[in-house]
Amino acid sequence: MLKNIAIATTITLLSGCATLFEGSTQNLTVSTMNDKTPEKTQCNITNEEGEWQTTGGNTSTVVKRDGNMMTVNCENDSQRGITYLEPSFSSYYFVIDALSCGVGLFVDASTNALYSYPTTAIVGMQNKLSMPIEPPKPVIFGTPQPQPTH
Repeated sequence: MLKNIAIATTITLLSGCATLFEGSTQNLTVSTMNDKTPEKTQCNITNEEGEWQTTGGNTSTVVKRDGNMMTVNCENDSQRGITYLEPSFSSYYFVIDALSCGVGLFVDASTNALYSYPTTAIVGMQNKLSMPIEPPKPVIFGTPQPQPTH
């Protein structure tokens, strides 16, 4: 009986380890490079879990973890810049969750605690006049192209 209680307690304690120890949020510092007016720079940070803003070229905020790409878009009166952050996956917590009969996988998957972004996003600022107004459209291969007429 005590053995079963000990096993159940251990499984419960190991459930959602990443959520317990890492949490569903993390700190992110946004650093701008070549920023002529960092005090006027506004940065918009987005992922599928939400949107956050920072003011200033070297500021920190708390963001929600996610398994998808994060976009950091900064702009001031004369400049703008954008960077993308790819999350990393914590296989360490995944293994611990799997060993706890998979219960922790549901907890950590629902909070995205198995993922982490880099702690610093470096955004290179460029003059607005030297940047295209819209980002280039992705090239789709395999679509029929119009044929020249003779």
